[in-house]
Amino acid sequence: MSDIDLKRFFLEQVRLFESFPADKVEEIVIKSRLATFEGNEAMLETGDEAQYIGVMISGHAEISTSDNTGTRSVIAQLGPGDVFGVMSLLMGERIAADVIAGNRCFVLMIPQTVFNTHILTNPKAVGYLSRLLADRMRALSSEHHAVNGHAPAKTDDPYALSLSSNQPGKVLALNVGISQIHFGIYDTEESGADVHGVIDNADRQIAHITVMVGPQKQVMEHAGFKLSDLFTVMTKATALLGPDFTFHPEDVSAIGHRVVHGGNKFHSSVVITPAVIADIEELATFAPLHNPVNVAGIRVALKHFPNLPQVAVFDTAFHQTLAPYAYLYGLPYDLYKQHGIRRYGFHGTSHRYVSLKAAEVLQRPLGELEIVSCHLGIGASLCAIDHGRSVDTTMGMTPSDGLIMPSRAGSIDPAVMIHLMEQHKMSPEQLSTLINSESGLKGISGISNDIHEIEVAAADGHHRALLAHKAFCYQVRKNIGAYVAAMGGIDVLAFTGDIGETSATVRSLACQGLGYMGIKLDEEKNRHLGKPGSHAVISTDDSPVTILVVTNDDERLVAWEALRAIERNQLLLEAKADEAPAIPVEISAHHVHLSQADVEALFGPGHQLTPRSELSQPGQFACEEQVHLVGPKGRIANVRVLGPTRKETQVEIAMTEQFKLGVQPPIRQSGDLTGTPGITLEGPYGSTAIERGVICAQRHIHMSPEDALRFRVRDNYVVRVRVEGERELIFGDVVVRVNPAFRLAMHIDTDEGNAGNLKTGMLGYIEEIQSRH
Repeated sequence: MSDIDLKRFFLEQVRLFESFPADKVEEIVIKSRLATFEGNEAMLETGDEAQYIGVMISGHAEISTSDNTGTRSVIAQLGPGDVFGVMSLLMGERIAADVIAGNRCFVLMIPQTVFNTHILTNPKAVGYLSRLLADRMRALSSEHHAVNGHAPAKTDDPYALSLSSNQPGKVLALNVGISQIHFGIYDTEESGADVHGVIDNADRQIAHITVMVGPQKQVMEHAGFKLSDLFTVMTKATALLGPDFTFHPEDVSAIGHRVVHGGNKFHSSVVITPAVIADIEELATFAPLHNPVNVAGIRVALKHFPNLPQVAVFDTAFHQTLAPYAYLYGLPYDLYKQHGIRRYGFHGTSHRYVSLKAAEVLQRPLGELEIVSCHLGIGASLCAIDHGRSVDTTMGMTPSDGLIMPSRAGSIDPAVMIHLMEQHKMSPEQLSTLINSESGLKGISGISNDIHEIEVAAADGHHRALLAHKAFCYQVRKNIGAYVAAMGGIDVLAFTGDIGETSATVRSLACQGLGYMGIKLDEEKNRHLGKPGSHAVISTDDSPVTILVVTNDDERLVAWEALRAIERNQLLLEAKADEAPAIPVEISAHHVHLSQADVEALFGPGHQLTPRSELSQPGQFACEEQVHLVGPKGRIANVRVLGPTRKETQVEIAMTEQFKLGVQPPIRQSGDLTGTPGITLEGPYGSTAIERGVICAQRHIHMSPEDALRFRVRDNYVVRVRVEGERELIFGDVVVRVNPAFRLAMHIDTDEGNAGNLKTGMLGYIEEIQSRH
């Protein structure tokens, strides 16, 4: 955008500046800062000191808050011309909500000093900001009420970490892997009788099975079996624990499946449908060894339990909030755009659970915490969790590619990977598996990938074991520091996973030298920790940063995510069942709205429009008057004028009519005429040429505030509408316009009506909210 275009934008499209003279706006801009934010980047964060208000120039963003479970509620959608950061500066308080870029955003950041001296001294600007503040406060209150109204009160579980459910039964968690199947059986009444099992079927002839409940552990061997017999084998194995813990399929009320790779399609766990399965299979490009076996497990479970809700829980989903600068590699950009070569991250369910547990332990809202989560096990990764959102992670494109992996190769240069993939014609995961088979701790030490065996050997003076141990701890410590820098602070450092929970030495070395960051480890607590319960605090009493050890239970996390996804899905189904009334559809032919000056130019001095018939919208009418439209290539005769007169003349035509006239009007809402083409109008008295004003009207719905409440929408929401008829159609990008003077009706033009053989009077139904502006 050029300087001239930028000045015009501020003067014409920013309501905050509409009462300022041009020189005053220019002064404000000069004293402010132009900033660029990438998609998923936080522009303002909850709890920070208020220093700026922002004016959106391009892109879109949202103002949102996070509840105790990390679920986000959208307060407002922002587009060009919108303002944010108002509440904190006007009220003199810390920022109360996050402002997060939806895509690349260009923003004018106005410092508080300029805001105080230049904007708060303008009464009309203050009035606009006061109204905006009131709207945002109402929205904040409304969203808070909506969230609390949808979920039952959980005063005994404010962070929703239990598996309690209104429906009694067992939740089955399945992790069907290449050589092992892990399962967990959990009681939704939280009886404490959680059953865990591991089926090692690497040997196709004999399966080695371990089942556990509490301190009890049973081991058995079983002849190799087909995956279709899994549930029969589970029943036999769990019977060893006694009748109270035997797996009975009829007790199962829900099933959660761990799925390794969700790519950039899945941002959360989802209830499984045929379309979801197809997407998982398509994403096998990034996990060809994992996703297919995950899908095989899903298909078997669907066959045995066709009527139960089943959920896919993705390792990658939690990390879909990474900004492009965090997930892109230093490779040609086309490799990302065309092949999806980027950082996806894994262990997402574990990192999310750690963040919720940390908030519960500190008794603070998750939305104000900065957390570094260290999942250290056979696979290991770190994650920076800023205000409930993953903003960086050490794992990469495939489940075998990461920075911190004791059984894997450590940092694999992506450029080297691409070269080797092409040379050996391998997928990313196949190459990583090949590289990692003799790498990681075992590669350095020559002994093992087991950290405890490494520590024993190191204590006996084995040089390479000591080197491997130091290398691992160095990588953990280095990335803790990097993530503190990335977030600009830290409240919690958490360790989980087999190594994170059991190796006091790794925890000690990972924290060594980080006291200046406020990370103070209590060596006595750390050394004598033993096996923690759900968690343990191992920081000193005066440590600014809380250091936690959180017990990891992968299958329980899958069950927990499954219940949350089923609850979300049920809310959507209930909302659809409680569908709002139908919307009458009206087809609008081309027409003209005239200013009084143009009325007189076309029909004579002092002429007043003559009402011919009332329109559906109160106070609107079709007129007896008609005009001819004359463009560079042709004309359209006898176009109806609609009344009453407006401040500025506006011509609305169908898209197909632009070719006849030789003009190229944009699709706009009525009244949005900036940058639109002009045209000549001819009347019986004379003609007039307008410099701008020709549009193709964006399809829209007129609603009263009462209608908006019934349809659960707001002014300027964009929705999809299904219109019934001989050729049922779904119209996207339908703008909702709310005004007390409006009567319920959806307006489409003749082109759109012809496409579906629609007629005025047919009915439409809102299918989905596309965006909330």
